[in-house]
Amino acid sequence: MRKWNVALSALTMLVLTACHEKEYQTLPDGVNAVNVNLGSGKWTVTIRNKHGEASDTIFAANDRQRSNIYLTPTNQLVIIEQGGDDVFFAIPKDGLPEALAGRKYAKRDTRSDNWRYVGAIRDEVLIPSTRAPECIALLGEGRSPYRKQYQVPDFCS
Repeated sequence: MRKWNVALSALTMLVLTACHEKEYQTLPDGVNAVNVNLGSGKWTVTIRNKHGEASDTIFAANDRQRSNIYLTPTNQLVIIEQGGDDVFFAIPKDGLPEALAGRKYAKRDTRSDNWRYVGAIRDEVLIPSTRAPECIALLGEGRSPYRKQYQVPDFCS
């Protein structure tokens, strides 16, 4: 009976790990993966690579997720959520991702005209930029200092 419980426990962990793995979407660089999950009124964004992971949160304006993803020339990843809230991560070529929040806020590459839009995450699936045109929904009251030409007052279609 003990052997059976250990085997069942191991199988359960394997299934849970596999389910968790599916939530991460590999970015076009083939090195980093992103996960965006709703919890407690915030989207938790996690960036992961072979060196580890880093997380930060974005205010969840509602439960209809559309997270735009950008890569900067300075190896940063930017996520802008509906409503305009954002998070920045440093993603070194050979190192641990790092959330650029708090004291690291000044390190953010805010020159959004130089960013490359790579796609959006909707319903935990990465949709490439060729199938998800860039659009930042401000939901009537949101705002963002970035990518002004792609902002719309309400929802993206």
